[in-house]
Amino acid sequence: MNIRRNWQIYRTVQELNNKSEKRNPMFEKNKLALFLILLTLAFYVVYLFVIGLVMLPEILTECFPGMEPYHMLHRGMVVLPTIDFFIRYMFQQTPSQQVKPFSLLPISRDTIIKCYLVKDATRLYNCFWFSMLLPFACVTIFKFYGFSGIIGFLLGWWMLFAINSLFYLLCRTLSKHHILWILLPIATFAALCAVSFYFDFVGRLLIDFGEGFILWNPISFLILILTIYLVFGINIKVQRYFMLDELAGNTKEKSLKKVNTLTFFDRWGEIGEYLKLEVKSAMRNKAIRKMYISALCIVAVFTILLGLSSVYDGISFMSDFIGLYCCTVIGTMTLTGIMGVEGNYIDGLMVRKESIYSLLRAKYYYQCCIAVFPFLLMLVPVFMGKLEILTLLSYLFATIGLVFPSMFSLAIINKETLPLNNILTASNRNNKYIQMLVSLGSFSVPIIICRSINALTDSNAGYIIMLVAGMASTILHRRWLTFIYRQFMKRRYENLEGFRKTIAN
Repeated sequence: MNIRRNWQIYRTVQELNNKSEKRNPMFEKNKLALFLILLTLAFYVVYLFVIGLVMLPEILTECFPGMEPYHMLHRGMVVLPTIDFFIRYMFQQTPSQQVKPFSLLPISRDTIIKCYLVKDATRLYNCFWFSMLLPFACVTIFKFYGFSGIIGFLLGWWMLFAINSLFYLLCRTLSKHHILWILLPIATFAALCAVSFYFDFVGRLLIDFGEGFILWNPISFLILILTIYLVFGINIKVQRYFMLDELAGNTKEKSLKKVNTLTFFDRWGEIGEYLKLEVKSAMRNKAIRKMYISALCIVAVFTILLGLSSVYDGISFMSDFIGLYCCTVIGTMTLTGIMGVEGNYIDGLMVRKESIYSLLRAKYYYQCCIAVFPFLLMLVPVFMGKLEILTLLSYLFATIGLVFPSMFSLAIINKETLPLNNILTASNRNNKYIQMLVSLGSFSVPIIICRSINALTDSNAGYIIMLVAGMASTILHRRWLTFIYRQFMKRRYENLEGFRKTIAN
């Protein structure tokens, strides 16, 4: 009876999720973006199919002539789940965020959490890697074990990816409440990789464990089932705790704290007030704050790779790519949804005629100040002789003078709100194809033009032109901000309607 009831609840939750997506006001406008995503996905499926059919068996056979390719795949069993885990960070949400709308219904919260956990563990994406594993199995396993061996092999790997999905949900829930929890999956996968490749007996155990899938060994599948049960149970407790914590976050009593009034900005009048708003938004909004932290971590990693290692030595294109990316990553991450936060209180901003213009100026000055931080970090490669100061300055002014105008132009068309109290950044959910194209183009076009000029002139002329163009645009920032403001005001009623529709969503 309970199984039937839970199945009905599961189907109802699925129906409600599908209707919620279709009723979203941006559903129709995101169809092209969905098409582009599916097209990209199809490309990767074909690419992985070729790898599994031809490349992977040949590489493993040549590198390990005394072993079967599937033996060596199982010895490196940790590699695929590691890659799969970090790919999930781009799109997969946590159940605690999804369960909140059901909290007022007369249904056990644990039941709803279980429904979402089962949904995530059995989602179609867990079969994505089959586009590589299936042809690999047909080439290497079928000749020895037939169809039963292929089915057992795929079933075992599917259970591994289901465990990976549950472990991801656990780590993502913890890390979105405290950034240091990101060390848990990093340490876990680093330890598993080190142990499996360093100790031969562990490698042999993994080979036997993986071969148990093919031979339908009950011990191998029992280990997987027990692991799923353990991670599933831990997930229920963790998701329940954080869901209740989020629901009570707005009602539980908090001790009075000293409020920083940021009086330093008072000297700039109205623009200073909006600068205060930008600073306080970053300090109080968890989604924005963690976006900045994530971007700075990315910059720090690339700075280490470029300045303190020899990975990209002699590859000038990668140096340009990493340098410009590090300078622009914070701006592109935070400005793609420009005006989204302000959409929550846009009616108040529209009371005064020039307030939006002052807001845009304050945002630009704030982003210019933020761009200084990656610039300072990128001085490490300059001191190490891996990058020239002229090149780095051209990256900085290309960011604030060329990339930022493109990103600020999105204020004209953006009309979706970003929740003020949302602790989860739902990546790519609210971004239409125009935002994605502008974000990609604003970063790629300057570097393509710069590289082309350098190739044609056989000098650093591209960096000089990019530096001069960026400085000119920075000096004339009031001109293009005024243009953006006027275009925004022409569309203000359409944008207001969009902001009002998406506040409740």
